[in-house]
Amino acid sequence: MRHRAVNRPTIHVSGMTARAGAASSPASSLSTYSGENRRVGAVDGRRASSDRPFTAISSLDRVFDVLNLFSVAKPLWTVDEATAALKHSRSTVYRYIRTLVKAGLLASVGRSYGLGPRIVELDQQMRLTDPLLRVAQPQLAQLRRRLNAVVLLMRLFHDRIICIHEEWDERTGVPAAGRGRAVAFFRGATSKVILAHLPTRRLKGLYLNHARDIAKAGLGDGWNAFAGNLRDVRRRGYHISEVGELMTGVFSIAVPIFSGDRKIIGSLTVLQCTTGTRARSDELPLAAVRKAAGDLGKAYAAIESGRTPDTKLARQKLARQFAEPL
Repeated sequence: MRHRAVNRPTIHVSGMTARAGAASSPASSLSTYSGENRRVGAVDGRRASSDRPFTAISSLDRVFDVLNLFSVAKPLWTVDEATAALKHSRSTVYRYIRTLVKAGLLASVGRSYGLGPRIVELDQQMRLTDPLLRVAQPQLAQLRRRLNAVVLLMRLFHDRIICIHEEWDERTGVPAAGRGRAVAFFRGATSKVILAHLPTRRLKGLYLNHARDIAKAGLGDGWNAFAGNLRDVRRRGYHISEVGELMTGVFSIAVPIFSGDRKIIGSLTVLQCTTGTRARSDELPLAAVRKAAGDLGKAYAAIESGRTPDTKLARQKLARQFAEPL
């Protein structure tokens, strides 16, 4: 099969050369941003681009390829539509869909399929038992009242940055974000403060794949500029977005949250309205936000190491509560 050649500008990154938008090395990571799901898999040491979705080496990975089709933009899929999108045999796609239906992760809607009730059950379980969320909720509520701002707990999840909790009040004047919402990968304080703490090897993979988007977001027209901008954010320990960068009249401040081994796991992000044209760091309650993020990181590290007080009785109480039907 012959493929039409596409001319792309060449990008040089510390001894590596690639075409803009081309797939990166096997060590690079996945990236999703602006609602676009760009997935990259490794096969026999090579990279496969998103136009070849079935690059996973196991059937389980392929089952999740089906699940990843579902979105707000297209919540229902027929077997034929899924087959066309995934470029796999109809019988195989149908078998994977039936597996997901049996697990409750999908449900039939006429001749189509949508997300199933098991996902709702798992979400409720996460709201009650997620370790980071449990230690964060009281602090986030207190921070919202103190700052009169919207406070978000953001979590890095492979190729996405997702809001796992929001403390919102309409009196802040900031539109609600909503739990489960992903943010743009190269824009806003949240993304930049998380990117700044990713390993260099992963950043190089992101740059090779998304050089144009990075330049458009003002993060640098070349690898050195991109790395330098993120290095400045890392040294500073926080990032403040421009007013209106993501929402009109709103700026954000984000502080990283780390695990016990100092790996970035997410951020604590505060959204505030302003009448000015630019956010100024000396006018922001940086100390309160940074302290809260630091406390969350320490609490989460304690959970990871098992140094927290025994919560077995509390877990048993929750289990009994939700084991009984209403």
